[in-house]
Amino acid sequence: MAAIQNDVVAEVGRAIIVAVAPQELPLFRPISEAFFKDPGRARPRGRGRDDILGFGTVEASLLTPVVLTMVTHVGMFLVEEIGKGVAAATGAIIQEQIKRLFRREHGAISLQPKQLAEVRRIALATAQEFSMPDANAKQLADALICQLTIGNPE
Repeated sequence: MAAIQNDVVAEVGRAIIVAVAPQELPLFRPISEAFFKDPGRARPRGRGRDDILGFGTVEASLLTPVVLTMVTHVGMFLVEEIGKGVAAATGAIIQEQIKRLFRREHGAISLQPKQLAEVRRIALATAQEFSMPDANAKQLADALICQLTIGNPE
């Protein structure tokens, strides 16, 4: 899974600290640098302890580690959710391009020679799976290549 960038987490975290705990601003940079070096230290370690955030008793009341962890977790969720949307949109674009390519429509992508060679290899292998004679397999593979290239400039 992709991660959200530390600079984005820091930027959003800083904005939240400005809004809810401006007294922490002088400490924000060193705390955020320590957080990004070892985010695991900011985990809650259990209720009722003085060392609840893993930063020691003095820092336990600081919101910066909580905010940075919160923004990181929300950022990872958003990466995943937005990724799903991008994948769905990309899938639709890919399907449209394949349809245009097979139909020889204007605006279809052109396959590169290496791609066409792989298409031919796949077509031949598929025909051979059906125990088709080589001559017939080559004829079908060539017909498929022709279908994918006629009308497409190379």
